[in-house]
Amino acid sequence: MIEKEGQVLVLENRAIRMKVRLDDGIHCEILTHLGQGTAVNYGPETGKFFRFSTRRGEIDHFCVERVDILQDETEQLVSVYASCEEQSLHVRLSLILGENDAVHILLQSASDRECPEELWVCCPFLANLTLPDPQERRYYPNNSLFRAHPLFTFPYVLTDHNDRYGFSVAFPTLSEIAPAVQNRNVDLKKISSRKELENHRMPLRLGRVLSDTFELEISALAEGWREAFAQYRRQQRSRFDLCAYSRPDLQWMRHTVLHHFTYLYSKESWDEKNGQVAMDKLLKDGEAFGGYDTLTLWHQYPRLGVDSRTQWDFFDDFPGGRDGLRSIADAAHQKGVKVFLPYKPWDIGNDQSMNETSDQVRQLVVDTGIDGFFLDTMDSVPATFRPALDSVKPGVVFCSEVHPSTCSAVEDITSSWGKSKASDPIERLDYMRFLLPEHPAPIISRWATGEGKTRLIERAIFSGTGLVIWQDVFGAWLPYSVPQKERIKKYKKIWLDNQEIFLGMHPTPLYPTLHTTVLCNRFDADDGSVSIFTFCNTTDQVFTGDLLALQDIQGMLTLLGQEISWNGTVLSGSVSPDAVSMVRIDWKNGGN
Repeated sequence: MIEKEGQVLVLENRAIRMKVRLDDGIHCEILTHLGQGTAVNYGPETGKFFRFSTRRGEIDHFCVERVDILQDETEQLVSVYASCEEQSLHVRLSLILGENDAVHILLQSASDRECPEELWVCCPFLANLTLPDPQERRYYPNNSLFRAHPLFTFPYVLTDHNDRYGFSVAFPTLSEIAPAVQNRNVDLKKISSRKELENHRMPLRLGRVLSDTFELEISALAEGWREAFAQYRRQQRSRFDLCAYSRPDLQWMRHTVLHHFTYLYSKESWDEKNGQVAMDKLLKDGEAFGGYDTLTLWHQYPRLGVDSRTQWDFFDDFPGGRDGLRSIADAAHQKGVKVFLPYKPWDIGNDQSMNETSDQVRQLVVDTGIDGFFLDTMDSVPATFRPALDSVKPGVVFCSEVHPSTCSAVEDITSSWGKSKASDPIERLDYMRFLLPEHPAPIISRWATGEGKTRLIERAIFSGTGLVIWQDVFGAWLPYSVPQKERIKKYKKIWLDNQEIFLGMHPTPLYPTLHTTVLCNRFDADDGSVSIFTFCNTTDQVFTGDLLALQDIQGMLTLLGQEISWNGTVLSGSVSPDAVSMVRIDWKNGGN
């Protein structure tokens, strides 16, 4: 519903009511969360949807010229046209009510100035968005706990202290009303603190035609951060065609945990006396970790490039040739281990077409019987590769060295390494793990040593994901210690015993806890009957106290970490600063 009552616009859907005043610029006067039944009042300054400024000061005194209200079968739209003639500025503020019970706000602006001057815009209303709760929780778009990804940025989320009612503000670029050449959502997505939110100021260079300036999509929340993240995940996933992830022949990769980078001429892998790969020894050594699920055979680089031989020649020159590589793959398959070979895009000659390259890749599968290709240095895959491989062996998986960086690459590459730095804290999370849980991304930090490897292991446990075991880094021997191997082995068994939970499609990162220094991730089986919570202590001291407020528990089990108990309403216990704790919860009513 959109109605105009004099100089007041009233917008209402099933979740939000908003009053917008037009007699003193354009500002939100009242924002009501209909589920909570509470309203927040805004003054003319705090509720302004936009404020322009130059080096000389703020630009004020916008006069409303026209208000258009339109409606079709799915949306209602009100557009307010206003101008500041003294500064030759013109704006159109559009407020849209759609089927998703959100309020979409789009600001467009233009300037008639012959000589443009430095110009900035901000949104006071966004900075002053609040709840009648002094202990409110806030989650910012540029959250430092997540590794950045060009395709994904979180919304701004505000909830009450109980993590129930609140608002989620997404920063889309959905409008096709005008070219989005000036859309400053790119700046809004960089906000990482309340201070930045309150002081944001975005540069503009306007033309004579109205163009998008910024967009907000405000949704009301009744179940706090968990609802906000689930909503965000649905929106992001709708951008992709994820058919490849549903292919039964590619599902095997999802059920793997430990991936070994097999530098074939290492003492770890090579029997120098007999001149062959020591497969029995390699796989036996892997049992200390819980057993390798895949091997990535690597025998070319760093020798590749010394002479005129190509990556394809090195496959032929391997001891025993391609038949030798097939024998390695066959021996691995007998132990239930899958095998990857690398593809190196930087070793394709100028005289080789992509069709010829696809033929080489296809023939390599025919000759060796491998199960996947490791896409070295790549974040995308040539479109000709998938049909070429499917023609000879369906189920060959692509795993890229870095995360796919475009929509089409995400659709084609169904797994990738979750690369990180050895110095990254345990709690550093991966967007794709929680947005695309069917995309396995085992964690790797090749140069990690000592405590760096411990952080790597704990980060994998905290995120409920796999690991790449790489000990011989092109001749630098960087092994795992016995306690580290035992930790990995124990974790792998827990992961395999609880696959239905870790492979669930609705994980929640940063699940709200009762103490700010303890972070939590939540993983749920798809039927909602059982969950696993992983806890990470961000301080350098053991934390002991209340962790989560939980109800309707049928049973619980501490899987990793120090003892954790439940007193009927609160989950309590100790969490060490250097070791993730993990608890399994069975729900009485099939989900909570």
